[in-house]
Amino acid sequence: MAAYVGVMVKLCASYPPVTMATRNSLYQCFGWDPDALPFWKHCIFVVGLAVASLLCGLFIPNINTVFGLIGALCGGISGFILPALLIMYGGNWSLRSAGFMHYTLTYLLLIAGVTMAVFGTCATIYSVVSGD
Repeated sequence: MAAYVGVMVKLCASYPPVTMATRNSLYQCFGWDPDALPFWKHCIFVVGLAVASLLCGLFIPNINTVFGLIGALCGGISGFILPALLIMYGGNWSLRSAGFMHYTLTYLLLIAGVTMAVFGTCATIYSVVSGD
């Protein structure tokens, strides 16, 4: 019984900081200033975020599904796509300045990352649909 109470306390204590961090990062993505945001807009956004997390908790049947989707997307983006884009948009990027080998391998890294992210996501969705 004590373990159940401990898990409940942990979940109740960890939800607000995670939600606040998510909310603030999404505000920045939308270009909203959290200090100047109207209260009604803040309330609608926070309630929408809470409803979305509730629906994900209710309808995602297995934690492996979440880990598969996050692993496919974040692994492909942080390991392959983002490094290639940082090299490309870091400045002075052309075939002449980078050389044929770096130019080709950077595009190959980008294409491989997109391919891995897409196939990883498709494999996770297929495993959910097929029931594996």
